Amino acid sequence: MWPKVLDTLKHKHNTLYGVVRMAQPSFLADDTLQLAFAFAFHEKRIKEASNRQKLSDVIYELTGKNVTLECIVDKSASPPEVSLEVENTVEPPEKTPPADLAAISNIFGTAELLES
Repeated sequence: MWPKVLDTLKHKHNTLYGVVRMAQPSFLADDTLQLAFAFAFHEKRIKEASNRQKLSDVIYELTGKNVTLECIVDKSASPPEVSLEVENTVEPPEKTPPADLAAISNIFGTAELLES
């Protein structure tokens, strides 16, 4: 489930994704999700009410469960290896042919064309 949570955050709340991806998640009893961070900065960001709400909403959207978030600082915590496949949907731009000399002449009239 965690890779889906990260992928959804990446698309909906990219800044929050940058913080949450640093967490080492573990489920505890009573639908509690513990997020362990190696740095207090990341833990502090998740403890902000708006960020907690966004993360809870994404988890609820994916699982249908309301979870309690518990954030801790653990210097030995390391995020799990998560592979998010990136789908390349961007087409490379088409190369346009150089402007036709006749079109340039139509714009500039009888001006002298200098080659560089």
